[in-house]
Parts: sequence; structure tokens; C-alpha cells
Amino acid sequence: FSVGYIFTYAAFLIASTSGKFG
Repeated sequence: FSVGYIFTYAAFLIASTSGKFG
């Protein structure tokens, strides 16, 4: 468990949301 993992996961969610809404 590490902050880097959380940051990567958050970045993935943001990219997924951006792709979903344009």
C-alpha cells in the first residue's frame, strides 16, 4: 500500500471520466 498507488488509481479514474464525458 502506497501513496503512489492511490495517485495512479486517481489519475486512471480522472482519465476514464474525461473520456466518458468527452
